[in-house]
Amino acid sequence: MGGAIVTLISERYPMLFTGTIAVGAALLIRNDPINNPIQFLYKCQIPSLYLSNYTEVISKKAAFMNIDDVSPQTSCIYNYKEQCVKNKAPVEPVLYQIGRPGHGTLNITEYMNAFDTLLSWIETKKRPEDEECYMLEVKPERTAIIDEHGANFSVSRIDRLYGDIDLNLHAQGELHLLKI
Repeated sequence: MGGAIVTLISERYPMLFTGTIAVGAALLIRNDPINNPIQFLYKCQIPSLYLSNYTEVISKKAAFMNIDDVSPQTSCIYNYKEQCVKNKAPVEPVLYQIGRPGHGTLNITEYMNAFDTLLSWIETKKRPEDEECYMLEVKPERTAIIDEHGANFSVSRIDRLYGDIDLNLHAQGELHLLKI
């Protein structure tokens, strides 16, 4: 789930969950308690791991999205973590900041490592350290065929919301041979 939803769950419904993983850490909630009464409490109650591309954790995302009524305290996971410490929240969330731009452009190895980290945190009760340039390389099997007629390859994933596509082409392999 996204960062804001997971944050609200970890603050308000700890009895229903053991831990959470958030994909995305922009944490954009409009600072308008009258028209938008859902606000962060800054009291994380359960182990919460935020897995996010580095471009999502910068607080300037609000400006990029033309949202002018976002509170600085709610626009970024770093600010949220600071407020949790200040408010003596039972749990300080962990951030795994992926070292590539995008929104949710994570690979299965990064997802699985985050899941294993969260399970270990829950079992051992030992909070892991934040990771600032976390990136796990996946070396997929090469299945593209390149010949005098061009390239034959497959699309392995399409994200219809954000327009991301994953192809089984490699920058240093097939794309280089195709002069792309």
